[in-house]
Amino acid sequence: MKTAGTAVTAGSIAIAGCADLTGGSSEDLVFGIIPAEDNLDILQQWGPVGDHIQENTAAEIEFFEATDYTGIVEAQANDNVDIAWYGAFSYILAHERAGAEAIVREIDSGTGDASYQSFITTHHDDVDSFADMEGLSAAFVDPASTSGFLIPTAMMLDEGYNPEDHFGSLQFSGDHSSGQIMVREERADVAPVAAMYYNNLVDDGEIDPDEVRIVAESDPIPNTPIAVHPDLDDDLVDEIAEAFLSFDDEETLDILNSEGWEETSDSDYDVIRNVRSNLDEAGIEVGS
Repeated sequence: MKTAGTAVTAGSIAIAGCADLTGGSSEDLVFGIIPAEDNLDILQQWGPVGDHIQENTAAEIEFFEATDYTGIVEAQANDNVDIAWYGAFSYILAHERAGAEAIVREIDSGTGDASYQSFITTHHDDVDSFADMEGLSAAFVDPASTSGFLIPTAMMLDEGYNPEDHFGSLQFSGDHSSGQIMVREERADVAPVAAMYYNNLVDDGEIDPDEVRIVAESDPIPNTPIAVHPDLDDDLVDEIAEAFLSFDDEETLDILNSEGWEETSDSDYDVIRNVRSNLDEAGIEVGS
């Protein structure tokens, strides 16, 4: 791997190197995973999905988890990742830089739809609006995170506040759970989070919703896609898509806060491109 991160295998056979992208249905495929939660390892979250892909494609799966969102984008651009789980915005970056193509998107277990929300939370009792956040510290997720940076930034701009000027300090936590723990421990005053991760932390007793309060919610966001390298064989892409569409392991889906996947295409993410364009016009750099 050219990109810093962790590689592990889905099955018991160690995989070396990257896929023969133009081969048949017996390739070794590298599955890239963006950072999401720090309390579960990658095989606990995604191992059964990898096994199911192996069963449906005759390809062997190696997982790769980068240390940040753009690490997966760059790994796919460098032909080191064949399949990738992205956020909506990091997918757009991967489409631009690596030619990645979305094939399926996740169905949210909370809404039953292929969309989700971004929540903005705080530990302060007297903070109920973006106006109240002036001068406070914020822990956004990652510059390439949809619900952890792009959308909350757009929400603030819509109300006339630029996060770079409005907060007293702005840092990046790296994943959704870490940002909420920072708020819980009062190491940050404000943090955005994808709704499914917030709800999961509440259900697990990691945060108390009376102490880590939701003060703003976004409109629905297109849910996280699975995207493939543009050089993968078309028949293999169809097999990969079918593996996701047919996956029904309830225990794994519960861990992933998912009801499964549905078909999608690149155009489903044009709404995110429009948000990014608005931020560009406002002079806010995103995705770096």
